[in-house]
Amino acid sequence: MARVVSHLRRLRMEYAARRGTTVALQEVVEATGLSRNRLTSLELGKFDRVANDELTTLCAYYSEALGRTVVISDILEIDTNNKRACDLVSLAA
Repeated sequence: MARVVSHLRRLRMEYAARRGTTVALQEVVEATGLSRNRLTSLELGKFDRVANDELTTLCAYYSEALGRTVVISDILEIDTNNKRACDLVSLAA
């Protein structure tokens, strides 16, 4: 199975740096409507599936928060060190 790397925590830290204060996980939970457990799982990369509406919501939230467009590839990426993942990407191309 392909390993997917999450950059959600990095985005939250980038937002905190931009505004100069901590951005608590609970703040993102309240703004996006995702559960705390789900958001924690997504930030830690401990998930099997991600729904399109979750990604859309997170892209919209971080786009507004960071003042730039955030796309799905800014949130998730395939680990290029994972041979199986690389094989899947080459097959899809």
